Amino acid sequence: MEVLQEELYKLISSCSNNVYLDYLPTTDENDNELDYLNNIYINYSLKNIEDLAYKDSIILEIEVVSSLMNKIKVQAKAVDVDKLLKNCWIKNCNSKVIRSNVYFMTFDDLENKQSMVTLSYKIYKY
Repeated sequence: MEVLQEELYKLISSCSNNVYLDYLPTTDENDNELDYLNNIYINYSLKNIEDLAYKDSIILEIEVVSSLMNKIKVQAKAVDVDKLLKNCWIKNCNSKVIRSNVYFMTFDDLENKQSMVTLSYKIYKY
């Protein structure tokens, strides 16, 4: 599982310097608050890992987040990430990334003034 997380991080971080696993922290590695106005952040998480004994698939969810003012840039970054991941073969893990049925979901959080796109995939282990 660690190898898969590392390989996904390498892939996704080729699109952005602001990639985080499981959740977005309140501060970056330099203890500065995340700057949603000037940056786009990517958060990815692996889900349904406990089912591996019964099936060889894992759900991968990716959130691309920024300020509401950057809505078009968020969607463009999400498209870039999708181009990178769809049908991607992860050699070190013997796995393939496939889009889920509904793989591109947009959401505007008006209260926090954030724009978000959630990408959803399945990772099949062979």
